[in-house]
Amino acid sequence: PARRGGIYDRGGKSHPLAMSVPLWKIFVDPGMIEDGRHGDVMREICKYSAFDESKVLAAVMAEKGRYHPIGETIDRLIVDDFATNSVLKRCVGKEKITRRNYPLGSQMSHVVGVVNSAGEALDGIEKVMDEYLTGTNGYIRGVASAKRREIVAKREEHVPAVDGCDVFLTLDQNIQYIVENALDEAMTN
Repeated sequence: PARRGGIYDRGGKSHPLAMSVPLWKIFVDPGMIEDGRHGDVMREICKYSAFDESKVLAAVMAEKGRYHPIGETIDRLIVDDFATNSVLKRCVGKEKITRRNYPLGSQMSHVVGVVNSAGEALDGIEKVMDEYLTGTNGYIRGVASAKRREIVAKREEHVPAVDGCDVFLTLDQNIQYIVENALDEAMTN
């Protein structure tokens, strides 16, 4: 997948208004948990406070399905531990995703706009500049093994993703903050 471009004020990259943040969605495949090891799996996952214990318990004890998301993390140390941990490496997986982050929260939200969970621009600069912010997804065409892993030696075509462009506004977030506060104060008086 292509990364969506960022939106910045006149201060440049040091003043982000919207940006895509890479993170990992963590999931449990309960069918791959060895008999009698459910408690060990639960204990190893829950040693990180990043995951809700009730969600982890439901995923570990699920009787149907092979994909039970338990949360998301930006912490590379957690992801690396899950991949090397002897108890978790067979039954816990990761999926790299991106989330749109708005560092200023509601400040300038009427200007910046918003992107929904499917990545569709709904309003503001996000919508007006969507054709520039949206990148082009890449793809790989080739042969996969029975476990659905690519056989690199038999790769036929690899087209890398092209990330979206960044957008730099002439607005200043500090001036905008002062104006928004003055308007809020005027509305309450």
